[in-house]
Amino acid sequence: MNPSNDKRSHVRYNNPGSIAVEARELPGFRLTPQDISAGGFQAVLARKPEMGAEFACSIFFNEKRLEEVRAKPVWVSPNKSNPPTWAVGFELVMAEAKRGALEGRLRDSLGGGR
Repeated sequence: MNPSNDKRSHVRYNNPGSIAVEARELPGFRLTPQDISAGGFQAVLARKPEMGAEFACSIFFNEKRLEEVRAKPVWVSPNKSNPPTWAVGFELVMAEAKRGALEGRLRDSLGGGR
């Protein structure tokens, strides 16, 4: 459980670019999350995704890959950029054992979270 007061279930980590998410169903299918947790991640997309639509993805950690993960957009916010982009929050859908493995990899790769 996350010790902060923001009611998150999982520790959130800032991503300095060492973790990527590959999702072939999304435009620019290799994403660099701005932040990530065992529960989800935030990334910027060039197009607004369909809300709630699940898709397969893989999470890359310095040449290692966590596969058989599913994600779905749960919130979208337009960015004031030219051309326009969308900040998107994704929920990760996976078995709890795999979620625990992801949490360990995040901690090992990124250290302390928030």
